Amino acid sequence: MAKTWKPVFSVWGGGTSELLRLKDSRVRVVRACSALLNDPVSSNHPKEVPLPAGRIGLLTEARMDDIFIGFPNSATVQVTTREALLRAPGGIFGVRVNWPTFKTQFELEV
Repeated sequence: MAKTWKPVFSVWGGGTSELLRLKDSRVRVVRACSALLNDPVSSNHPKEVPLPAGRIGLLTEARMDDIFIGFPNSATVQVTTREALLRAPGGIFGVRVNWPTFKTQFELEV
């Protein structure tokens, strides 16, 4: 069966355990937004990064108030698995977004 993109709010009703079942799913930004760079070195001074509409990454983790998403540094690299993301040419970056942003600004491939 072919996968399709659906708004997060139509696939996920809420809750960490339900979201963790979607771990490693592809996610796509539907409206340009910003997210906090997930960088443990600068965690005291989080840096915001822009996420343009159409950018595709992988849902990597969900904890407490944050959703963690990994993206390849190159917007032209398409990844479908965590292994592919980790081996992406040019490297990767991770961001964290809050639950409301995730529900309204992203789609899931299901």
